[in-house]
Amino acid sequence: MRGMPPAAGADIAFWGELVPLIERGTSFLITGHEHADGDALGSQLALYWFLRQMGKKARAVNCDEPQRRLRFIDPDGVVEIYPPGGGAAWVGPCDAWFVLDTSALARIGAMGELVPALPCPKIAIDHHVFAEEEAFADINLVDDRAVATGKLIHGLGTAVGCRLDPRIALALYVAIYTDSGDNVHAMIGAGGYFSANRVSGSFGCTYHRSTFSCTGKIRVNPPWVGIRHYEYGMYI
Repeated sequence: MRGMPPAAGADIAFWGELVPLIERGTSFLITGHEHADGDALGSQLALYWFLRQMGKKARAVNCDEPQRRLRFIDPDGVVEIYPPGGGAAWVGPCDAWFVLDTSALARIGAMGELVPALPCPKIAIDHHVFAEEEAFADINLVDDRAVATGKLIHGLGTAVGCRLDPRIALALYVAIYTDSGDNVHAMIGAGGYFSANRVSGSFGCTYHRSTFSCTGKIRVNPPWVGIRHYEYGMYI
């Protein structure tokens, strides 16, 4: 099992062997932890769309259904639900398996049975404190200084040369907002963990003190705690 010391997720060196692995591969599996929160689901969807942007095949698969309040970031139903016992045959060809927002085997539910079944590299990307006794991945990319796993996924997207689009920007914003809460502006802006302007730019969003407003082209309607959604934008 290989691990990497904490580093700035936006630093291309942090991603080491992962960038060529992605560039060489053609098909990938992406999983978030069970009962996925906004950081897990948003990170998963952002990585899915980054890979699709590169022309890769990707499947986003979790062990359980997304929370109803978060389904607005996956309006097309990209995330699939793994059927227990499905095994490698159900997953199909896979050059690497990304597990996001956890490095603990116990947190991926029934999908834990795939760890010995899939021959591809297992890669955990997470911002929680790493516990080796709970780990299962071949490669653990863990930066416990990062405000959210979404921040790390943004760094990975940058490292492989991808661009932000409205779907990715929304997914990353929800990911970071979830785990930074009321400190989202300080952590993203003054803290230097994430470029709010780059993320919000896809939306035509603006920040003013503690207020975030967006008037982009995305239609978001379902309710989510702390956010009011409008057909042509949102206000927080």
